[in-house]
Amino acid sequence: MPKRASSASRPCRSSTNPNTPVRQLETRLRESQTLAELGEISAGIAHEFRNSLSTILGYLKLARRAQNAEATIDAITKAEKEAGELAGAVAALLTFARPLQLDSRTVALGPFLDALSSRIGAETGVEIRCGGDDVTIPGDAALLARAFENLIRNAAESVRAKGTGSVDVRIAAEPQPSVTIIDDGTGLDTSDVPRLFLPFQSDRPGGYGLGLPLARKIVLLHGGSIDLTGAIGRGAMVIVTLPF
Repeated sequence: MPKRASSASRPCRSSTNPNTPVRQLETRLRESQTLAELGEISAGIAHEFRNSLSTILGYLKLARRAQNAEATIDAITKAEKEAGELAGAVAALLTFARPLQLDSRTVALGPFLDALSSRIGAETGVEIRCGGDDVTIPGDAALLARAFENLIRNAAESVRAKGTGSVDVRIAAEPQPSVTIIDDGTGLDTSDVPRLFLPFQSDRPGGYGLGLPLARKIVLLHGGSIDLTGAIGRGAMVIVTLPF
């Protein structure tokens, strides 16, 4: 009788085989998620651009029908303003899409977060308190300032929209460096959080929704993480965790 092959001589299936059903399913899920996100972004861009272009065309029609020079100039001026805002949105989108390069140095979080909080508080009229541990991390101070300015400003604008409240910026050293931004503004639905981290998904009138995506991109570039939670009418909380 022929001898049966021992189990030791049998070829083993690699758990990392990319063609296994589980791996194929994971790949399909990632691709589906990417396509869904691209769809959300495309829909947001199309919505904003269509609105702006409709406004511009409307003003130009008014200019054509105007009965006097003053009305014509007024309509054209408004069309130019809308076109300028649209150009600004395109520039912001290109900035978001462009690869960022880190100029990593030692960054003391306290001083520049305190300065940001004071400036944004003065501009918005919202009370912003900043404090916590003395934390120093490796990072790009300019990029981190852009990220945190977007996050703190979002919180302040939410409070201002509600008409009452304040913002707290807390710096912690343990268990690892983190910055928590808490506001008691208009709040948000937690189910909307994944969408809000995509470009052109802002729920705020006049906003293009690029602040949160850019902040997330900068934090991830630093090897950190960003989490957003909240409740409608009760405010929101952002936690940014950064590497040592």
